[in-house]
Amino acid sequence: MKSIFSFSLAALMVSCNMNSLFAQWVPTHGPYGSSDVTSVLVDSNATGRTNIMAGVHGSGVFLSTDRGASWARLNLYLSNQDVLALALTRDATGGTNLFAATSSSGVYRSTDNGTTWAQVNSGLTSQYVSSLAVSLDGMGGSILFAGTQSGVFASTDDGTGWKQVSSGWPVVCLTVGSNGSGGSNVFAGSIAGEGIFLCTDNATSWTQVNSGLPNFEVESIIVVPNGAGGTRVYAGTFGGGVFVSTNNGSTWSAANSGLTNLNILSLTVTPNGTGGTDLFAGTFGSGAFRSTDNGTSWTQVNSDLMDLHVSCLSVVDDGPSCMGILAGTFGGLFLSTDRGTSWTQPKPLGRPRQPRAPARGSTR
Repeated sequence: MKSIFSFSLAALMVSCNMNSLFAQWVPTHGPYGSSDVTSVLVDSNATGRTNIMAGVHGSGVFLSTDRGASWARLNLYLSNQDVLALALTRDATGGTNLFAATSSSGVYRSTDNGTTWAQVNSGLTSQYVSSLAVSLDGMGGSILFAGTQSGVFASTDDGTGWKQVSSGWPVVCLTVGSNGSGGSNVFAGSIAGEGIFLCTDNATSWTQVNSGLPNFEVESIIVVPNGAGGTRVYAGTFGGGVFVSTNNGSTWSAANSGLTNLNILSLTVTPNGTGGTDLFAGTFGSGAFRSTDNGTSWTQVNSDLMDLHVSCLSVVDDGPSCMGILAGTFGGLFLSTDRGTSWTQPKPLGRPRQPRAPARGSTR
């Protein structure tokens, strides 16, 4: 559920007034078909319009251009509609490349805003792709990373060609964040026994960074500025809860006070309107939790939430009409307008699927 350019997953920071942003959780009335939302991608483009794309398990890709009021299905030539992750890059002319990762057919690319898709798998020898992430290469271009059963692959030409850049450990999630000194760190979460790997040199080498991290599968990773020029890195694990590192992954400590379910599927962060941040954790079976103190303590925020399997979280910045937080669940996509405090029962989005195994990295 990673997409999370986190776009799985990785969070987009909201800059509007939080009182107007947060009023309550509301249904987005889509997508339809299979209601199991695996990934959400938010693109606030140069025209001032916010596009929201949702990857849906077994039903492909959906697009909303009106903040979730309506959705269009974008599956032309997307022969495998079991979409696990979404990502976006921009080329030198300002054009957009969209990417969809699938469960057995590798990566698809769209150069026309999702109208049509084509496979881009040259060199991608492992085609169960669970996660995507994008990093700037320092020279005006970007590097697209794909997390697979056989490790991390990277593309420097918008998916046209791929090269394996890690050893064979399976990848569950990927995220890119600042290293606090002007560069980027890429974190890869793996299955139990492998933990987390860190790359600091644009895909050249990876280092296992597991000190203090118990033997759990890592489902989600986010990188959060700490307000003093550095970062905090949070890892959501399946079975062990949330862990935090203040030194770019060198050491980890548990941050689980108040978390009654330690099976974490997703993480995101938003500004809280007073100069700090709110963290959100989505769980397998207990809905969403919020922390207002950097993970020191957590509170469940599930009023009227009918589906408690929160597989992905994302934040929308829509200028003066900010939306808030999007939560993809096994029962559809929801919008919070009051920092997750209250929810409304969603309109049925098709026949809900039975809760699936969350460990995408170890069961592909």
